Amino acid sequence: MYAEVNSARSIRSPLVYNEQKVEAKQADLLDARNFWQEKEDLTLRDKQQRFSRLTVLNERSAKKILHASVNFHPDDNLSDKQMTAIAKDFMKAIGFGDQPWLVYRHKDAGHPHMHIISTNIRPDGSRISNDLRAPRSLMKICSVIERAHRLRPVMAPTGRMYLSRRDYVPSLKYGEIPTRTGIEMVITYVLDNYRFTSFETYNAILSLYNVRADRGSTDGIMYRNRGLYYRMIDEEGKKLGAPIKASDFYIFATLDALEEKYRLNRTLIRESDRDSMRTSIDYDLINARNLGKFRQEMARNHRTSVIIPAFTRRPTRHAAPTDCPGMFFADFNTMNIYRDTELGKDYTAESIIRRCGLDKSIPEMARQQRWELKPGEKALLENPNPDHTATRDLLLRLSNQHDAVVEKQRELEQARHHRLRHGL
Repeated sequence: MYAEVNSARSIRSPLVYNEQKVEAKQADLLDARNFWQEKEDLTLRDKQQRFSRLTVLNERSAKKILHASVNFHPDDNLSDKQMTAIAKDFMKAIGFGDQPWLVYRHKDAGHPHMHIISTNIRPDGSRISNDLRAPRSLMKICSVIERAHRLRPVMAPTGRMYLSRRDYVPSLKYGEIPTRTGIEMVITYVLDNYRFTSFETYNAILSLYNVRADRGSTDGIMYRNRGLYYRMIDEEGKKLGAPIKASDFYIFATLDALEEKYRLNRTLIRESDRDSMRTSIDYDLINARNLGKFRQEMARNHRTSVIIPAFTRRPTRHAAPTDCPGMFFADFNTMNIYRDTELGKDYTAESIIRRCGLDKSIPEMARQQRWELKPGEKALLENPNPDHTATRDLLLRLSNQHDAVVEKQRELEQARHHRLRHGL
């Protein structure tokens, strides 16, 4: 069992989000505790008013709504009655037993999970402390409930995830699903499952599902007002369809919500996790002579995706940092995302380019294969220095062409050996 608790300013977003899931038959309302009516008789207005009558009693608190996501192991075959009982124990453990709360069982993922909505404002106007909702406290509470209800653990004692949930949401393809629905599905999944600590790492993991977050140019109104929008992209990073403002979604996807997520994730990602990632990189770089082989080995041996976000535009004077230069590592065991610079100088894109020998092999191959390059790109390859940002980005862009040629040459060499061995 793994729980994550977020705070919101208004009941509207979490309530509408869960009610829309019910309407789309992707969720069921399991329980409504401490309401004046039975759950079958509650209207959307009744639910909203019950919380609003409490939140107006405290004007000092900025965030008065609790929205919790409680996740279970895929092998836990829980009935609605069992999940309702677990919700009751969980809310009592975090100090919300006497508060009004709603429990929704979601059916849109490969593992059983529920969402719980409540308010931290009591009938006397006082506010419930955040202490029991701190990450370490939640882990202890989940462990106690796991034992009481005989649940399979989702978290190992070291804090690592026992299960990886990436495959439960597919990468989006433009036109196959309504843009807003698809983007909201991806954002919800990423926020619920991955641990990222910056806007760049957030965008890197979104790119696996063909979604991008953008703040606009630094001299624009949206950037100055801390705005954010999302849009769909293709495999090469090209933007598709119209952008959608983060505030238009019924989920916590605004810049303020993301920054709160960064702070939480920094407390959850351990240095031992980073050490494990460094060891994995070192192991798979020993025999890697091209970036493609290195990425394949990382995926096969360590369930790690090496993400090189697509470059869709050249930097402009006022461009916001949304194109995520460099390299990122997504560990599907811990669900942690690392930017290369977080792991140290020996694990940056520049260092890995050198360790794979790409700073020498790509310029040589470009000359031999007579690749069509712009004059500026040819100039960069004449004396390539991966520490130079433009050169590094060019080498990363050309790495796919390089790897395709290497693979073709390997196949031809294998075919030649086969003919010689069999006298053909």
